[in-house]
Amino acid sequence: RNCCSLSDFFVNECMFWTAEYLLQSAAVMCEKCESICGFKPDNMEELTAECKRDLGNYYSTRLKFAKTCAESPGLAEEVWRGERKAPSQPDPGEGTRLSFTCSADAAAGAAG
Repeated sequence: RNCCSLSDFFVNECMFWTAEYLLQSAAVMCEKCESICGFKPDNMEELTAECKRDLGNYYSTRLKFAKTCAESPGLAEEVWRGERKAPSQPDPGEGTRLSFTCSADAAAGAAG
């Protein structure tokens, strides 16, 4: 269940390779749970169905993203957070001064 939940985050970030890895890992864990744990949990059918549903949603989202990439490459690049470049920071220029005082030092100076 944790793998499925975590995969949602990566799908929303358009990091499909990681999301698929997590979903496939969850499916394998459901499949081999009884041989690994020695017993079959009561909710195993529910967890297996959840994995299959999430895999279906994942593939649907990936296909929609691929369609967007084909139809509008500029928009797809803007949406794709996994490869988004950090915004450039303005040059601080002259007049910038570093201060190594903390708020406690500043409060002590104002009180004294």
